[in-house]
Amino acid sequence: MQHQRTVRSVTLEFLRAGPPHNQLLSPLTPYLAICGEAGATVVHVEWEHAAFERRLEELRYEEGAAESPARRLAIVEQTGLQVARLLGSVPALSGVLSFDKEAEVSELTHLRLVLSASELGLVPYELSKIPSGLEMPADNWMLLQSQVPTCLTRHIRSVPYVRKWPTEPRILFVAADTDPDELPFDYHKQVLIDAVSPWLKPEEEEPKEDSDGKSEHYGDILTILPDATMEDVRALCSRTIYTHIHVLAHGGEDDEADRVAYGIGLGGRIVRGDQFATAISRSSADYDHRPCTVSLAVCDGANIGSVVAAGASFAHSLHQSGIPLVIAAQFPLSFEGSVTALRRMFGGRDGLLWGGNPLFMLHELRRELFVEHQHESHDWASLVIYEALPPVHELEEHLALYHYSQAKRALRCAESRGWRGLERDGNGSKQEIEKISYDTLVQALRVGALRCRTAREALPESGPFSLEARHFKARNFKAQAEWNFLVAQKRELDEYQRLTSLGYCYRHLENALDEYVTAVSRYIVGARTVQFQDPNALHWIIVQMMGMSTVLGRPIERAYWGVGELSARECLNIDDRDQRAWANASLAELYLLRLANNSFAEKEQSREVREKARGHLRAMARLFDTKGSFPIYSTFFQFQRYQWWWGGERFLKYLEKEQQIDHSKWRANGCTELADELCEILEPKMWWGPPR
Repeated sequence: MQHQRTVRSVTLEFLRAGPPHNQLLSPLTPYLAICGEAGATVVHVEWEHAAFERRLEELRYEEGAAESPARRLAIVEQTGLQVARLLGSVPALSGVLSFDKEAEVSELTHLRLVLSASELGLVPYELSKIPSGLEMPADNWMLLQSQVPTCLTRHIRSVPYVRKWPTEPRILFVAADTDPDELPFDYHKQVLIDAVSPWLKPEEEEPKEDSDGKSEHYGDILTILPDATMEDVRALCSRTIYTHIHVLAHGGEDDEADRVAYGIGLGGRIVRGDQFATAISRSSADYDHRPCTVSLAVCDGANIGSVVAAGASFAHSLHQSGIPLVIAAQFPLSFEGSVTALRRMFGGRDGLLWGGNPLFMLHELRRELFVEHQHESHDWASLVIYEALPPVHELEEHLALYHYSQAKRALRCAESRGWRGLERDGNGSKQEIEKISYDTLVQALRVGALRCRTAREALPESGPFSLEARHFKARNFKAQAEWNFLVAQKRELDEYQRLTSLGYCYRHLENALDEYVTAVSRYIVGARTVQFQDPNALHWIIVQMMGMSTVLGRPIERAYWGVGELSARECLNIDDRDQRAWANASLAELYLLRLANNSFAEKEQSREVREKARGHLRAMARLFDTKGSFPIYSTFFQFQRYQWWWGGERFLKYLEKEQQIDHSKWRANGCTELADELCEILEPKMWWGPPR
């Protein structure tokens, strides 16, 4: 049995009297620390400001630290112990970071740091050792140990928690320079292309240039803006809503600022955080939009600089503008570390594009940076996360929907690739398949099947969307069965090749039936714990289960027919036109199945069953004034399958000879003839091509 890891959120806040800026670090300054629900505690830092700034310069690989790895590691070690003493002076923190020895799976502790004093923002809390008072070795790093997995983030109180996580990501990659000696542009570009590939249709694999030639697009999911300027960024964000923005640029000091402040270099000038935040945000009379995530592959992106005057780091300014998740570096970032970070953020199954919890992903990212790059850099300690994520239960709900939506899109794109492998992107005729060799088709189907399996495995096995997920898995198995049946129609095949393709077809239909049966069973057992995004999902699943059972010669409980009919009839009263159309389609197929199933056909007059099926398809056709609507399109091809595939001579002979399934009464009961009549009703509203 698998145990789902949970998240425990705790807030640690440091307060100081007076304005947030114009105060230097000093052991004499008292700070008020509040951890969780515990009482306040007075704490002090052990650094004088000037000495601490020299320490930060060494952590930025200056003052000779870059030339001596041993010295750099010693500085990191010493700073980690000092930060641990600061955190350890907060008594309540030891209780927060305690662990349950009896727990089978340790929960992730989300330690949210809130700072009101600018000088405390200089402290690299991310490289802290284990604070005193814990039952763990003090020489371990707090954010790398596995006994009490901990993700430390920074939060600004004025930034509201995000209330709605996007369900369809759209990424903008902003690169300041494409010169490989300056920035690892090519590596970042390839990582992002690989990351979005599950959601690219075949025709979207090659980029399309924008009309001005400044940016290139991979479908709707990824836009790449090389050699970017602020004007380019603003222009793109003014006409397109981006949910994720990734920036690759050099960091640099802003010479125009009245203090030491860091920005990013774009178009030959240093851009401040508040300027960039304004450029990537949209505001209109109807709505306001900001990206949900900005990741900065920028040196000193989270470096505050001077605390004498009012101001903040680039990342802090972005978060302060309302962006709920900002990922940045407080020290210079290595080329290799930036690529590792990007791959983990966007490419993994637990990454941002698949709807993984960002806290888990960022915790593992820090550990990965330590394992892979510790000897060359301390990128793992440089990583700073600003966030305004909602409470745990809300975040889980947002991410569940996001993950489900992304998995469905990935499955649709995988199916699109499979159809393209059969060259059925034109009118879908069998003559096109005849032009392709058997070996080429088999290889294309293998690639398509692998992509489909990857997408199916991403669909949720439990939770509110698990029932609909079963439907999409089953539908995918049906699509793969159809691919193999189409291959089996090639004239050049020998008997072994034909039987092999038909065998794969049969097994995929069995897999589809298993998914439908499981979905119906789980709905009956746990109707209160699952939900449908679509009110038609229940009768869809029941009708498809009955259809697959009939095709494969499996017995059907008559009660299912009644449940499917009742569910579909209820949907006839929905205001939405498409929903009424799907309900009519299900009812028509239910009556067709009465003819196909002997026990049902004996209990009702064939003529009455036929007329009810035709009546529902006529009602469906009357709902649409124009040609080519998807409900018409999909339903037409579904009934065609009863003609040329499931009720076709070649498949029926295979079932009888190889699987000992007798469908001799299909034709006797007029199933294929009725399917043909139903297609004729819909044909005037059709436009041609197989459904995607």
